[in-house]
Amino acid sequence: MNNFQEIQEAHRITGSQNIHLKVVVKNQLNLQKLLDELMIFSDTNTFLILSKV
Repeated sequence: MNNFQEIQEAHRITGSQNIHLKVVVKNQLNLQKLLDELMIFSDTNTFLILSKV
């Protein structure tokens, strides 16, 4: 994952998804480009953090 500077953390997890990524992008367009690049590996699920509690 070193090729993706937006990726801050990567964790292997249990369940139907294999990897959980923490990414930081400037805007929606950059997120869309990153997802397009990651989708060559597998389908993605995207969750946005709205606030810290």
